[in-house]
Amino acid sequence: MNQTELSLHEKICQSMIVQANPDKHKKQFGSIKNFLSEYPVGGIFVGGEVIREAKDDRERIMEIISEYRENSRYPLLVAADGENGIGGAVKGFTVLTPEMAVGASGDERLAYEFGRVCALEAASIGINQTFAPVCDLNINRLNLITGTRSLGDDPDRAIPLLRQIIRGFQENGLLATGKHFPGDGIDYRNQHIVTSCNSLSREEWLNKSGAMFRAAIEADIASIMVGHISLPAYQTDAFKGHYPPATLSKDLITGLLKGELGFRGTVITDALDMGGFVRWYDDRDVSEVNTYACGSDMLLWPHLRTIAAIEEAVRQGRIPMERVEDAVSRVIRLKSRIKPVKPGIHEEYTRLAEETAKELAVKGTCLINNELNLIPLKKDRIKKVRLVGITPDDSRFAKTALLAEEFRRRGADVSIVRNWDNYLKDFHTEVDRDYDLIVYCMLNPHNMPTHLFLKDNVSAHSALSFDRDKTVIVSFGSPYFYKDFFETAETFVNSYYCDICMKTFVEGLYGECEFTGTPPVVL
Repeated sequence: MNQTELSLHEKICQSMIVQANPDKHKKQFGSIKNFLSEYPVGGIFVGGEVIREAKDDRERIMEIISEYRENSRYPLLVAADGENGIGGAVKGFTVLTPEMAVGASGDERLAYEFGRVCALEAASIGINQTFAPVCDLNINRLNLITGTRSLGDDPDRAIPLLRQIIRGFQENGLLATGKHFPGDGIDYRNQHIVTSCNSLSREEWLNKSGAMFRAAIEADIASIMVGHISLPAYQTDAFKGHYPPATLSKDLITGLLKGELGFRGTVITDALDMGGFVRWYDDRDVSEVNTYACGSDMLLWPHLRTIAAIEEAVRQGRIPMERVEDAVSRVIRLKSRIKPVKPGIHEEYTRLAEETAKELAVKGTCLINNELNLIPLKKDRIKKVRLVGITPDDSRFAKTALLAEEFRRRGADVSIVRNWDNYLKDFHTEVDRDYDLIVYCMLNPHNMPTHLFLKDNVSAHSALSFDRDKTVIVSFGSPYFYKDFFETAETFVNSYYCDICMKTFVEGLYGECEFTGTPPVVL
């Protein structure tokens, strides 16, 4: 791409990342070619997201990518959420553990492999950019967003792992995107709903959130995603008495990220349909023009009409041409980093990814308490097992079937119950006495806030009131549940909400592997 040969319209289009939706674009424009001729966007987004499960399989995603790529005059960035392996975004690929398992392992080699296997699978179907790794720290344990997506709460422990994940991505065909600048994990609020706040002082920020992003920049990360998060310690641009999110703050994008931190890569917004962004102006289009003016080089899921609005703002002098040239030059430089890869799906990559997922599951799982030496189980004594799934969600409760199958494979008779409320039962009934092992399973995804489980936590009462000598409690997700509900439990394990971790958990109970992780957060 030659920057000088692009029209103003083309330069602005290069700053747009749209969702790949071939049916929609064909219906609206007649063909993908017509769409990309009218709007030669810089990138497309494919697959599922962190908050939405993958729907299309890898063969279909590869077809979609090929169709857009073949009809684009310019090289395309093809982005996906690869926080826990590309299998979280594309069916048929490997779902790795969340980043917290890497943090719990403390293993830099494994951190590199985490990035490498994700990159190999992603690049094999044409994905060349990932919106990962998460650079946020779990500084506020009540934060709704970071959770197991974070490497932990200690930058000294997290930074070496972060650097290796970035290397693993970028040396194997996948451009990395650190998120969510200036750092989530501080507020208790959810930026998907409302603008949240990183309330650290300047000194604290430089030593914590800022240290993570500085480390990512020093690791030559290709792009950084700005979040809908304010940072009052560095802002002077209050609007209506409130500090705007980084996505609408020139102080934070141009002044801090590109200026003080010296970031020369590409600044990408978080999704522009989130509540923390859209509520600042009556017209979302005004917000989208303003994030570009403040220094965002690429806009994630903008309205197409925003392109014309930015063009008009440039012609009227409200946005200087230097801003346009800076944005497009950064996009072109980003695209120049795309590495050619061997095309086609390679089962060897999936095998490598599955091996890495298993190692992460073992080394990232934490045996937080084993006071009674119940683990490993004495297999010959475990004839009857009761599984208690603690969750308000039907689909998550269904995961207990996977656990049950693992126990049955080892000869146990298993029954499953949801939110077992012995609180209302007679202490002396046979309901507890009839089992050799009772496993209470907190089933929650990486970003599920603790308080949503309150109505289901009568199970926590039961877990600590009945037959504790044969009770194992496991959190498949947040390690903070130990402190919240089970602090006096004699046997507690922290694992993660993915199939490989659930299978590995049962293996570890039976002594077939040894959990070696240590919590990367203060409980």
